[in-house]
Amino acid sequence: MEINGVVGRLYKGMEWISKLVYIQFLWVLGTFSGLIIGGLFPSTLAMYTLLRKMIIQKEEFSFSKTYWQSFRREFWKSNLLGVLVGIMGFILYFYLVLLKDQEGILFTVLYILLLSLTFTMIITILFLAPVVVHYKLPTLQYVKLSFLLTISYPFHGLSMMGGLVAFYFIFSYVPGLIPFLSFSVLAWFLMFMANLAFEKNKQEVTENLSL
Repeated sequence: MEINGVVGRLYKGMEWISKLVYIQFLWVLGTFSGLIIGGLFPSTLAMYTLLRKMIIQKEEFSFSKTYWQSFRREFWKSNLLGVLVGIMGFILYFYLVLLKDQEGILFTVLYILLLSLTFTMIITILFLAPVVVHYKLPTLQYVKLSFLLTISYPFHGLSMMGGLVAFYFIFSYVPGLIPFLSFSVLAWFLMFMANLAFEKNKQEVTENLSL
């Protein structure tokens, strides 16, 4: 029997929270099953796979089965992407530190440009996991598409960055929630905003093809 009204909304809200708690439990379990370093990236992609299904799929599905299927399927791809992102991040960080203490207009301009590139890269990384679980592409094309979405849909990208900042401040005040209900909430928001960008992109492509 379907529950309506305030009680129904409260029930759905509690059900939604319980699913996010369970997803975070699976994420932690998957991360440690790969000894953290090897498990973090496939576990994160598996978490996004569940969140994508929560957002776009109305039918019920097995969270545990879907999670571990995705974990095994995306293990090598996710770690390759993780290493690639890590190398890019290290290079940007290295040059930021190098240019920070340099004097002169040229170095100041280069530092500002590098900061802008770093900001763009962060948003590209926020798009990356949603892109991987939403599209079927060659591995390196995921980074390219994430970058294109970053520059094509700045509102969605900036909203994702704002969610990341809000996440930091909220959970710094309530750290007790971090083990149970934190990263899954952030990932849900990022997946939700990315999915809006995907739908907008799909609509624009459809309109262009109909011209």
